[in-house]
Amino acid sequence: MASELRVDRIIPVNGVPTGGGGGIIKVVQSQVASSVSSTTSTYADTGLSASITPTSSSNKILVIVYTGHCSKTAADTQIDFKVFRDSTEIYFFSSLNTNSAVADTSNITIHYLDSPATTSSITYKTQLRNRDNVGTVAANLNGSSEITLMEISG
Repeated sequence: MASELRVDRIIPVNGVPTGGGGGIIKVVQSQVASSVSSTTSTYADTGLSASITPTSSSNKILVIVYTGHCSKTAADTQIDFKVFRDSTEIYFFSSLNTNSAVADTSNITIHYLDSPATTSSITYKTQLRNRDNVGTVAANLNGSSEITLMEISG
């Protein structure tokens, strides 16, 4: 006969540390294999998204975004990234702030601990833009970007 252990929450023997949770409850990961580029300052979806349904409204979601090989083709512009929980912006990041006409970075990694306060399904996604409408900015040029969501017990 097989045994099965099911729990809604994991709490360490010495209790939950101040400001911390008790453990990872669930992990969701999604990948995208196509590149995305922009010539305008209007934010556009990158195609990278993942959904998770927290088991408790006191739990947190650790959002980890990895965007492979980003570049720009003109001086005086930047790549701006936003991370959204559903339609709410939760994180902003700007990259490649150089004066050179062409600049590359091997990847961009973002870590954000979110407190969504819900037990409903939520979707996290990323968007990018070409801040100054100069040249072209691009992300995921090596065909490998991913988003990982970890539910942390509160």
